[in-house]
Amino acid sequence: MKRSFLIPAFALLTGVLLTVSLLLSFAFDNDRFYSGMGEEAAIAPQDEGIAFTYYVQGTTKLYRTSIDGKEAERVTSKDGIKETAPAFSPDGSELLFLGASTSDIQSLYTVKNGDTERVQPSGEKMHFEDAVYSPDGQSIYAIGMPADEWMATSAESTAGFDIFEIERQSGDVSQVTEQDYYLMNNLSVAPSGDYLMFTVSSGSEESVETTVLTEGTEIPAPYRQLPSGMYGASLSPDGERIAYTAVTNTSSNGNFQYDLFLLDQNDGQTQRMTSSAANVESMVFYHEADRILYMEDRNWPNGAADYHLRSMDTSSGNATTLEPEVTGIQKHVLLGAAAGFFMNNTVTAALYLMFGVSIVFLLRRRRKAVYIPVVISAAGSAAGYILNFQDPWTFQLINLAVGPAATALIIFAVVFWITGILSRKIP
Repeated sequence: MKRSFLIPAFALLTGVLLTVSLLLSFAFDNDRFYSGMGEEAAIAPQDEGIAFTYYVQGTTKLYRTSIDGKEAERVTSKDGIKETAPAFSPDGSELLFLGASTSDIQSLYTVKNGDTERVQPSGEKMHFEDAVYSPDGQSIYAIGMPADEWMATSAESTAGFDIFEIERQSGDVSQVTEQDYYLMNNLSVAPSGDYLMFTVSSGSEESVETTVLTEGTEIPAPYRQLPSGMYGASLSPDGERIAYTAVTNTSSNGNFQYDLFLLDQNDGQTQRMTSSAANVESMVFYHEADRILYMEDRNWPNGAADYHLRSMDTSSGNATTLEPEVTGIQKHVLLGAAAGFFMNNTVTAALYLMFGVSIVFLLRRRRKAVYIPVVISAAGSAAGYILNFQDPWTFQLINLAVGPAATALIIFAVVFWITGILSRKIP
């Protein structure tokens, strides 16, 4: 009697937990419940502090900490927008950032002494992807496109991204480039203010390009034609070096590993600075010290990101982890950890396996019904692989997401089949 009660109860419990896991995984992105360090940071002039993004249940907010990464405090008090891409003004008194509302249009904002203002043109007029101050602070260079073109479908829109200059005093806007790039980001300005550096994407690969702002400007020779395969390029404050990431390893399941490199303008040589299984991104140079700040995702490429703020001495290569203390979000962290646990692929697979085995055991007296979990698992696996042939564009998705699931399902089908045979011998 006791055993006959425990098996249905176990099947019910694992079934409920599996349903919760699947609903969370399909209804929400991996970072929806994540609370923790974001992937972007900026360093104030004279290295007076660090601004960084911080996730609170999937919504990013800006925080600021001391240069040694101790206590952190909110930069703005604004609600209802996702705050990203911080950039300090040359005198450090103002912080520029992108703010996105539910419309997905990213506007430019500045915050000074706790007061937040939207930079025009923004909102209904322009959508922006990145922005920096000019060295004299009189202008803002921003990557953007008309907001109506951004919201249009790809079939309706013929516009792309370009760089615009916005004068702070007058609000006048002038277009710097006229290329209609598919994607643009990682905007940097030379310390002389004579040229800009940015990353562009044609859809298949990324490349780092430059554009002059002053007629007759000579771009440093090593920067004139940078090789492809450079990601997240960031120009140093003195213009002498470029920090970027590049693929250094490809694992057996096709996942890339990105490490940090430095390119020196003087000799054109590159130096690899990191060597780890983590993913490196969002590099930014210190102004006064020979150091570089970057984000390290230690959970790459599995599930929700796990970013850590790292500071490296570029002379020795020694790096330390900064851990700013963000207070007042403990309940969000606990909720996010619980949701993240159930959205973990390994947990979902374990629940599916336990639920399937318990169903097989419950149906062990029924000659055909006992193999229902086998049929369901095999059918799910076949459907996953068929998708790859029906739509070649899903190749990346199949390999990184559906592929492992389809493989697991066929393994589970074998396990359920063996369990079905053996369970029939149990009274």
